[in-house]
Amino acid sequence: MRSKSKYGKIVLLLSVLFLVASGCVYYNTFFLAKKNYNRAEKLRKKAGGETIPAAAKPMYDKAIEKATKVLAYYPESDYVDDAIFLLGMCYLRTGDYTKALRKFNELLNNFPESEFAAEARYWRSVCLYYGGKEDEAVDSLKTIADEDPDHTEDAKFMLGELAFQQEEYIEAKSAFLDFLEFFPESKLASKAHLRLGQIEWFFKEYEKAAKHFEKIEEGDIPYEDYYTSQSLLTQCYIKLGRLDDAQSICDVLLKDQTYMSHWGDVELLVGDIEYARGNTEKAREIWEKIAEKYQRKETGAWAYFRLGEMYFDQGNYEMAKEMFDAAASQVSSGEVRELALKRSAVVSRLLALYSKIENADSLGTDIVSAELTLAEMYITELDEPDSAISAYNYILQNFPDDSL
Repeated sequence: MRSKSKYGKIVLLLSVLFLVASGCVYYNTFFLAKKNYNRAEKLRKKAGGETIPAAAKPMYDKAIEKATKVLAYYPESDYVDDAIFLLGMCYLRTGDYTKALRKFNELLNNFPESEFAAEARYWRSVCLYYGGKEDEAVDSLKTIADEDPDHTEDAKFMLGELAFQQEEYIEAKSAFLDFLEFFPESKLASKAHLRLGQIEWFFKEYEKAAKHFEKIEEGDIPYEDYYTSQSLLTQCYIKLGRLDDAQSICDVLLKDQTYMSHWGDVELLVGDIEYARGNTEKAREIWEKIAEKYQRKETGAWAYFRLGEMYFDQGNYEMAKEMFDAAASQVSSGEVRELALKRSAVVSRLLALYSKIENADSLGTDIVSAELTLAEMYITELDEPDSAISAYNYILQNFPDDSL
């Protein structure tokens, strides 16, 4: 009797230990998934929040592996809804919106009362947008904004962000202003001011843009976003003639190693400030040094582009074309290459027209037709209405009887 009792106690103890061990295994598996996800998120936020650093990708992948194991081997555990939500977030962060959407739907269908359900509804809307279902995403976010007090703030902000990403700036502006009216102290308020500043910049409302950028404090938003705000604020100040204020921002950025990767671009702005002051030679020296220092890089391309604009302003079209061609040759793609190629083509046509007009007698050029073409270029491609008026006056004064 005594041996049977002892045997029974051992069996019971082993059973308890097995159950405890099983629980520990699936908890440890989920713990590792969560740990890797948190580490990846820390890197993502440190990098600015929107771009996934290369070092974070393996951590998201490891989190996916561990969370998938929880679902495969421990489908009855208490961490199933946690694992599903974690998988959705990992897929979302790594840009696999189809899989992310599938996981958020799985959570909402199977665990509608989960503590993650409300957040899953919000991120599901984001996945719908990036998955190409913009209208459905907006409708979902509007519903969340109206019916889910815990996520109204995020939903209202995201409505503005999605409109901004689609370049629907009027709608985005309205959404961000609405967001700030309801949540002026939100942690997202500075990002909303950034977007509103960018929108006003796009519409060339430099005074309004500056007021939004001025409300952003360092530390309120990721440092890359903060740099963007300060760069645009500097350009606003240049447009507004507040050159000392513009220089002050550049001085601060050039002393802070946090922004070292942007120092070349800040130096470009210093050149812009000198050019705006009328110090053409000093601006030229700054841009030439940058062009030399940042060969085959976008910063160097922008320096050549600015030199092209400077020579164009001076009427030195041959040098302007040379600089635009140099700018285009520095990079294989991107905005600066596209702009430089367009400017080079315009200058080429301009030089050809000038040559026709100057050599009209030997070439048999129709001067009136050439002058009209030149005037049209001034208006449509060069944004120089005064030069166009001069060309038209030249025609009227010198060829009053011409049928054109």
